[in-house]
Amino acid sequence: MSACADPADSESTPSSSTCGPDLNGAGLVGGTDLGLLFSARGICSTDDCPADFNRDGVVGPEDLGTLLAALNRSPVSPWIRFVR
Repeated sequence: MSACADPADSESTPSSSTCGPDLNGAGLVGGTDLGLLFSARGICSTDDCPADFNRDGVVGPEDLGTLLAALNRSPVSPWIRFVR
C-alpha cells in the first residue's frame, strides 16, 4: 500500500485525490483524517485537492459524509470499537 502522505513528515501532504478518505496515508481512516478534512474545508485553491472526494472544487458536507462512511469500513479504526 502506498501512502498518500508521510505521517512522520509534517511538510508532507497527499499527492493526489486518488488517496481517498485516508488523507494522512496511515492505512485507516480516523481522527487525523477528519482533522485534515476540516482544515481543508472551503473552496480548493489548486486542482489537486485531496480532501475534495467528489471533485466539485469545494471541501464540504458531501466530502465529510464520504469520510464518515469510510470510518465504518476501516477494519482497525479505534472509533468503531468505541462506538459499538
